[in-house]
Amino acid sequence: MNVPKLRFGEFKSSWKFMKLGQLGNTIAGLTYSPKDIRDSGLLVLRSSNVKDGQIDLGDCVYVDTNVKGAKISQENDILICVRNGSTSLIGKNALIPAGIPHCTHGAFMTVFRAEQPKFIHQLFQTTNYKTQVSADLGARINSINNSQLIKYQFAVPPTECEQQKIADFLSAVDDKITALTAQKTALTQYKQGMMQRIFAQTLRFKDDNGADYPEWDSMRLEELGEFKSGVGFSESEQGGQEGIPFFKVSDMNLSENTFHMNIANHYVTEEQIQKLKLKVIKKDAIIFAKVGAAIFLERKRIAKNFLIDNNMMAFIPKANLLFMKYLFETVQLSKFAQVGALPSYNSSDLGIIKVGLPNSYEEQTKIAQFLTELDDKINAVGAQIQSAQQWKQGLLQQMF
Repeated sequence: MNVPKLRFGEFKSSWKFMKLGQLGNTIAGLTYSPKDIRDSGLLVLRSSNVKDGQIDLGDCVYVDTNVKGAKISQENDILICVRNGSTSLIGKNALIPAGIPHCTHGAFMTVFRAEQPKFIHQLFQTTNYKTQVSADLGARINSINNSQLIKYQFAVPPTECEQQKIADFLSAVDDKITALTAQKTALTQYKQGMMQRIFAQTLRFKDDNGADYPEWDSMRLEELGEFKSGVGFSESEQGGQEGIPFFKVSDMNLSENTFHMNIANHYVTEEQIQKLKLKVIKKDAIIFAKVGAAIFLERKRIAKNFLIDNNMMAFIPKANLLFMKYLFETVQLSKFAQVGALPSYNSSDLGIIKVGLPNSYEEQTKIAQFLTELDDKINAVGAQIQSAQQWKQGLLQQMF
């Protein structure tokens, strides 16, 4: 009997396999040229308008309302990316919600229209759907087409009533994730606004007696700490799993290293340190990329008792460490890169950067604590989002 592991108890009938073409129909997108683009008119939904399973109107393109060949999209149509330079984005999708302006969709997109669109949209979140998309992409193809889409097979409840109940339940989970995501975005924007005001000194803290702190000083980074460059790390020495962490630029991509550097892909032993005459940076420091495209990502992390390779740089501050970390977040280091085949900067390029610094260490600490508390709130909501997403994936596996 073909039934899922997790099911609403009032339903007993077997599910049956159906092709997507039996559940609805596809609508190809509009081909248009740059000369068709207008400042206003008919909204064209594109791949960039699908973000995290939602329609996002942050990047809009319009064409003439009378453009030939445009198919008008409807509420609850499922917008699907069918062609993209990045194959990982092919197949991503979102329901078109109510309130979206009069719109169509571009040639790299398709729309799936069905009687039970919210149920079908949940099918499109399953591993089964993603597996079928991947199979059609193969190794070199960067698109799928409508004739392939309508052949995708799914196990489906026999009644619309069960389909609707599944869709309503999973949509409620999606709504929770969306609300948490909006909360995280609002907190992040609030933090950014507070940082702008704090470091522009339009928002000042007071001491415990309610008195003003002294005015800030304008100082060069070279006066506020010491820059240290990394060392060469030959492949023959890499791969160790014990000892002192040897950080490379790629280590900043690890989810455990979004603020503090907690883990590394490579460690070196005391024997290696002595053999290679390496100088471990034992003090707390702020590390960042100093060579290549990675400098434009503007990632800064805190590390302690570590080594870095020669594509990275460390700054050991004299001021409050956390304060300096937040200060570094406001400084666009890439602006000071030397232009060439491989962009880079050195300590002399960065040392001359002028920044504002509170004279009072106590004020530095208060600022750092305030911003840390905001980060803690943002991270807590992020953890809730991750937990809800994992729960949703577990539900999809069991319900389909």
